[in-house]
Amino acid sequence: MRFFRCLGVASLVLGAAACVPLNGQPGQPSPTEVKLNEMSSRLADLERRAQGQNQVNLFTDLQELQARERELRGELERMSFELTQLRTQQKNLYVDLDSRLQALESNGASTGGASPVATDNAKLAYDQAFGLLKKGRYDQANVGFTQFLKQYPQHDLAPNAQYWLGESLYVGQSFAKAATAFEAVLTQYPGSKKGRDAMLKLGYTRLAQGHKDEARKLLQQVVTDYAGTTQAKLAQQKLASF
Repeated sequence: MRFFRCLGVASLVLGAAACVPLNGQPGQPSPTEVKLNEMSSRLADLERRAQGQNQVNLFTDLQELQARERELRGELERMSFELTQLRTQQKNLYVDLDSRLQALESNGASTGGASPVATDNAKLAYDQAFGLLKKGRYDQANVGFTQFLKQYPQHDLAPNAQYWLGESLYVGQSFAKAATAFEAVLTQYPGSKKGRDAMLKLGYTRLAQGHKDEARKLLQQVVTDYAGTTQAKLAQQKLASF
C-alpha cells in the first residue's frame, strides 16, 4: 500500500510541476523540464515494476491454489475408495453371518414326500443361487432364487429362498422389490423360521424408503414377538437410532 501511495504522490508532484514556469534557454530543456523527465521516467519504471510484482503475486497464489486443489482431490479419492471398501466388507460380513444359519436350516430341512432326485436338484439350485449371493453377484442371485421358487414353491427351502431373494434385492438397494419379497415370507410362509428375519429386514427396508412410522411399528413388533432373540436386539438398536 505504501508503494502505491508513493506512486500517487509522484503523480501529483508531476502534475504540479507541470504548472511551474520553465526558465531554460530557448531550444534547450530547462532544469525543471529535466527534472520532470527524470521523474516521469522513474514513475514509469516504478509502474512497470508494480505490475510485474502483481503478476508474480498472482502467479504464486494460483500455484498455491492448484496445489491445494490437487491435495483435496487426492483426499476425496482416498475417502471414496475407503467408503467403497467398507460397503463391500459390510455386505460380505452380513451374508457370511447369515450363511451359517442358512446351512443349519437347510441341513435340517425335511424332504417330505419328495423323491431323493427332486430334493437333490432343489438343493443344488438353492445352493447355486446362494453361492452367487455370497459372491456379490446379486442380479444373478435374484434370478436363481426366483427360478427356485417357481420350480419348488412347496419345498422346505422355499421360505429361505424367498427371504434371500429379499436380501439380495435389499443389498442391491432395490427397496420396493425387497419389501415385496420380505412381505411374501410373512404371508406365504407364516410358520417359517425366517419370519423373524423377514420382519426385521422389512422394518429396515421401510426405513430406507423413508417410511419411518411403518418401520418403527415393524421393529417394535419384532421386539415384542421375538423377545430375547438376536433379531429383537437388532430391532431395539435400530429403534434407538431413530
